[in-house]
Amino acid sequence: MNGVLYLATYGSVMDGRQMCLMSDSAELIGYGMLDGYRLLFRGNKNHAIASLEANDGASVPFALWEIPADDAINFDLLNRFPDFTNKRLMDVTVQDIQVSAIIYSVKDTYPINLPSKCYLENMLDVYESVGIDPSALENALDYCADYVEMR
Repeated sequence: MNGVLYLATYGSVMDGRQMCLMSDSAELIGYGMLDGYRLLFRGNKNHAIASLEANDGASVPFALWEIPADDAINFDLLNRFPDFTNKRLMDVTVQDIQVSAIIYSVKDTYPINLPSKCYLENMLDVYESVGIDPSALENALDYCADYVEMR
């Protein structure tokens, strides 16, 4: 497979250091907001990872990457697609560039839970290093903590 694909990431792979582990040829296009979605965490207790769920009025910061099409399999493996995640194409806009980007989300058959402290700190570091308002992350943590408490 030749050519390039676009990948929108909203978890730990917003960070260039994480991205280079999967694709050393990836190029960051920029950052944007995915409107109509809420950030949350799904997976095992205290080890959940970032995911998305449709939610009017909410938005999630994301990084848009251009990756070689040949590297796409690395992201399927990393995201444990199709067993753990869904994969879809979504139209996204960054810096007046609109593209259809691949985006992964944890299947809703996995429970809402809290992330590990290390995972959360990594995401906070990424948000801070690129100047993203951490409110979506804080809201996700509050939402998941309330959900877990009510279970």
